[in-house]
Amino acid sequence: MTSKEGNVKAVERKEDKQQSISDADVTRSELIDSPDGVTPTWQEIEMRAYSIHLAHGSIHGNDFDDWLQAERELTEERRIGSNTPRNI
Repeated sequence: MTSKEGNVKAVERKEDKQQSISDADVTRSELIDSPDGVTPTWQEIEMRAYSIHLAHGSIHGNDFDDWLQAERELTEERRIGSNTPRNI
């Protein structure tokens, strides 16, 4: 396999991964519901961590840091959102 073919395959795999995340069979209620209403679900963290991974240029070896960053961001968003009054 040539270098060019390898690069094409890598791009195809990346596009497949992005498509599988966007096609995830997860409803909004599954993402929002958590025992305490603030803690993000595993699926939310996974999707955010992958977005962070892509934003950082898909550099390998930062998965744990990306996961923790995703968890922090989502938890903070939930805390801010839970303090916002809702009109019913």
